[in-house]
Amino acid sequence: MNNQKDNTKKEQENKAIRTMSTTKVHNYYNVFDHDEYVVLAQRSQKIVTAIYMLTDFLESGDAMRNTLRNESTLAMRDLFSLVHAPKTERIRLLSKTVNILFAVHSYLDVIYNSGFVSDMNYKVVGNEVQKLQNDVHTCIENNTTQKTEQNRNHIISDFSFSDSFFETEKRHISTAQEPVQTQNVEESVKDNIAEESDNKKTSTESPVFVEKKSFAETILEKKSQQAVKQKKTAKRNSVKDERKDNILKILRQKRNASINDICALFKDCSSKTIQRDLSDLIDEGLVVKKGSRRWSTYNLT
Repeated sequence: MNNQKDNTKKEQENKAIRTMSTTKVHNYYNVFDHDEYVVLAQRSQKIVTAIYMLTDFLESGDAMRNTLRNESTLAMRDLFSLVHAPKTERIRLLSKTVNILFAVHSYLDVIYNSGFVSDMNYKVVGNEVQKLQNDVHTCIENNTTQKTEQNRNHIISDFSFSDSFFETEKRHISTAQEPVQTQNVEESVKDNIAEESDNKKTSTESPVFVEKKSFAETILEKKSQQAVKQKKTAKRNSVKDERKDNILKILRQKRNASINDICALFKDCSSKTIQRDLSDLIDEGLVVKKGSRRWSTYNLT
């Protein structure tokens, strides 16, 4: 009889250290950190088993008994759900699990302070709950950081400077730095002129002073002239392109249009200019010409 009691006692004590199910959880949904979620769920399984054993000392109708078992089971269920949860649901499930584990630890404090749990069992189970809570919180931080980095990388990859972004800055730097770089040149030229004038003998005739431009002034003048020419060329090209677009719009609305038909819709523009634009469009393969001379008509290709 005594041997039977000892065997029953040993069987109850060994419940907590029995090996759990070793069935492999397959990653059917290619979830990132799948193995980590499986380990967390298996740890929660051991915690739930320990809580069920601790609450055996409470009465069957005790509210704390049912609450501890239900809450710990919910935490285990949510952790196993992470194995196949989509990315949008992971942070929500992890946050929910952290709150549940915090509540479970608080319920353990209640039954411990009420004298229903020994010091050793409270420390062992309480520490495991706290460790699991910290690890789940780390998973939340990792998922949040990864999402933030993905958004930042996406923004960086989509961002690009326009071709004209640095034009004003370069022009400003060139005009601001060149006088400083050529200051020594101007001073040396002035010194040479002064020395030449001192070495020359004074004449009775009244001197004629000719204003000479410095090297830097000459360069700046050339650059400004080139900039003006470029602006004029760009303006002419933009006006020409706009005129070509209008010609194409006209030909979309009117078939077999003649020069007179097209010129009638343009103001302050000669027929020769329209003919040159039509020739360019023909060379570009956008317009087709039929007939010759005054009987010629134009259509889109």
